[in-house]
Amino acid sequence: MVIKGTLTFSGDKSISHRALMFSALADGESRISNLSTGADVQSTRKCLEACGVEIQDDGEIGPHCSILSHSSIGNKEGRVAIKKGAKIGAYTLIMPGVTVGKNSLVSAYSYIDKDVSDNKIYKKIGWFQVITTRN
Repeated sequence: MVIKGTLTFSGDKSISHRALMFSALADGESRISNLSTGADVQSTRKCLEACGVEIQDDGEIGPHCSILSHSSIGNKEGRVAIKKGAKIGAYTLIMPGVTVGKNSLVSAYSYIDKDVSDNKIYKKIGWFQVITTRN
């Protein structure tokens, strides 16, 4: 059976657990936003780190982001780390093997295929990338 569609849920912790597990089991891409920040949900999140994605405390990921630990584009694979306090804007694509540094900010609609250092602001303006230090 193949299920396709978009489901919207509240940030309830029970639903957050289910969303994490179903996305881990799904073929293809899954997107989760408004995840509960409770300790038990964070435990589930840590289990998923074994699948290649680490999201540290206070890391935030906007809606419709894609974080890949395996990609058929260039046959890349590698762990992805979103460090403590990092914020990822909506519709951002993060490729395998990338680390987004502590307290960094990545603007919406970005394509990240290289590490972003700690305390940086990564902005995409047209075809240009601007990286500045975050105060």
